[in-house]
Amino acid sequence: LLCDNTRAMLNGMFLVVKPQGITSRDLVNGFVHRFHEKKVGHTGTLDPFADGLMLVTIGKGTKMGPFLEAMDKTYEATLKLGSKTNTGDLTGEVIDTKPVIELYEDYIQQTLDTFLGEQDQVPPMFSAIKHQGVPLYELARKGEEVVRESRRITVHAMALIRYEGTTLTFRCHVSKGTYVRTLAEAIAEAFGMVGHLTSLTRISVGSFQLKDAKTLDHLSEKDCLSMTQSLSHLPTLKITRPENVKAIMDGKMQTFDITASRVLCINEKNEAIAIYERTEGSFFKSLRGLF
Repeated sequence: LLCDNTRAMLNGMFLVVKPQGITSRDLVNGFVHRFHEKKVGHTGTLDPFADGLMLVTIGKGTKMGPFLEAMDKTYEATLKLGSKTNTGDLTGEVIDTKPVIELYEDYIQQTLDTFLGEQDQVPPMFSAIKHQGVPLYELARKGEEVVRESRRITVHAMALIRYEGTTLTFRCHVSKGTYVRTLAEAIAEAFGMVGHLTSLTRISVGSFQLKDAKTLDHLSEKDCLSMTQSLSHLPTLKITRPENVKAIMDGKMQTFDITASRVLCINEKNEAIAIYERTEGSFFKSLRGLF
């Protein structure tokens, strides 16, 4: 189910390794140049200092963005204790320091476990969230600070990987919208210290894994996943009758005998045509056309 191998007809998603030192937009621009396709997007920004898995959509695949972005993510992060920066990572200026206290691995894991579950998190000023149309990081660079609304996030899992003197590396499985930089600062505070991230690697998005991704230079058209493959986390319903396919493509209300709240409708060729969402009972409305 690979997407069309004609350059002008690429519609789907790539699993890409983003290197350190470039922005997520830089990576997208690289795709535009490499595949000669203007419609390119990504589903979750990675900071320039961070690396790891990015899902890059192309062509009609850009319509999938919100449904891919909503998936949980897993990161490996290294927290340096003793100094806090204005960005929460190694690219910022040090704004606070505190003595480093020796810790024990059992205590570290117990502390990490206290962050499990739903919680409110205030996004950092150095983020791409917009305030009155202006990205917060632009305001932060001018020394401005604005009140940010907290977001409800979920931390599904936390595990200590390594602890060496002033640094500890942990893995976290978190919901959409979680800022690991902010989480790391809170972890340091729980130890009675301050800290900042020195590395951050995204190792999974939903069921998609970093180990299956390639760098932009090594990607080719055959690495493009179809839209049906890309949306494999959604229940799938094959629509076989032409009149029903047309009705779905026209966005008409449907009745489906399924238990799921959302469903991916595909045609006989296993091509994704639309995502539908339950409204009441067995009635479903069109959420997004994918053709």
